[in-house]
Amino acid sequence: MFALALVLEKELSPEGAARLRGLALERTGVEPVERPVRVGTLWKLPLGEDPRPDPLFQRLLRLGDDGARLVADLASGDTVLSLVQEIDDPDDGMQKGIHLPWEVAAWAAAAGASVDIDQYIDVEPE
Repeated sequence: MFALALVLEKELSPEGAARLRGLALERTGVEPVERPVRVGTLWKLPLGEDPRPDPLFQRLLRLGDDGARLVADLASGDTVLSLVQEIDDPDDGMQKGIHLPWEVAAWAAAAGASVDIDQYIDVEPE
């Protein structure tokens, strides 16, 4: 199972938050979540979970070039595109490896976002 989220690790002005919220809802149907942290606030746009990452990447790309520019304007350098994969069968070849399409890498670069990929293997102890 894959999960994808865009995380802005920066406090946003009310106007910036409203712009992000409006764009995200219009293009993805998902509302960003404001989360207080020890040193301020971060914004998380959870783009969903799916057995394959491609539908999640397509949801991200629906934010468009203007969405990437908005994220860059709001929090360039303080943004992470986070992809998490939970592997429940290490012998299943379909669960091995992640292909990051160039369009996703280009979108992240335009947004000033780093890309974080975490893989977790969930198996029963023998």
